[in-house]
Amino acid sequence: MPRSYLRVLPELYERRLFGSERHRPNSIPQTLAFVGVLCFAEQQSPRGRFKSRAVLEALLAGPKGAGRPLMREVGFLIEQGDLVSQPDGSLYVEGWDELQEGNWQVAERMARYRARKGEVTARVTPAVTVPVTTDASRVGSRKANKRKGIGGNGVTPTPRQLTHLWLSDHGAATPVGWVNTTLNELVKVYGHEAVIAAWERSGIGRGTSKQYIQYAEQGLAASPRSKLSGHTRTAQEGQDAFDR
Repeated sequence: MPRSYLRVLPELYERRLFGSERHRPNSIPQTLAFVGVLCFAEQQSPRGRFKSRAVLEALLAGPKGAGRPLMREVGFLIEQGDLVSQPDGSLYVEGWDELQEGNWQVAERMARYRARKGEVTARVTPAVTVPVTTDASRVGSRKANKRKGIGGNGVTPTPRQLTHLWLSDHGAATPVGWVNTTLNELVKVYGHEAVIAAWERSGIGRGTSKQYIQYAEQGLAASPRSKLSGHTRTAQEGQDAFDR
């Protein structure tokens, strides 16, 4: 049964259409075809799987054929790895089970997805096993894995990376947009240790990145150091600017 929502990255449009360090840019039809795949995948039974390539192409084309240019991009999506052909002729949306299914925090979903990336992806029904662990053990494992990527191989993590690590350890997603810009400014003005200390005092528990950044900004705003850098814009003002 389809749900009324999808989990997608806020920067999906930029990554797909403009590309990134790890992703080549896609054309407009390729980008829109991928969005269509996600939407239709949610409506399938089981979710995230199409019975055949022909079924997916027919869905993308639509009843009157308006989506034929998008239908022609199915081969590209398979080649790029967004769709994985299965032995029975079906198509699986890469990463669907790890990223879309289950009631998981963002950091936990990404950890499951990245851990599975090294495995063989061609399978009929990707199985998702949820280990019986406590919250404390999940957090500890996540911290260890995260630090391997940030501080491993003798590389000293930057202050910004340390704040991102703290947020991830406490269940918050990596900040983006104005939230990330505000965090970078706070770290520059007050130092990452002061920012993290403010978060530790917040008592929020497991909040969002936006909540943590807003609390840190409010808690540190009275410091005289803010006057030295002209740090006067509040988090709400940053959100208002972003919305405009």
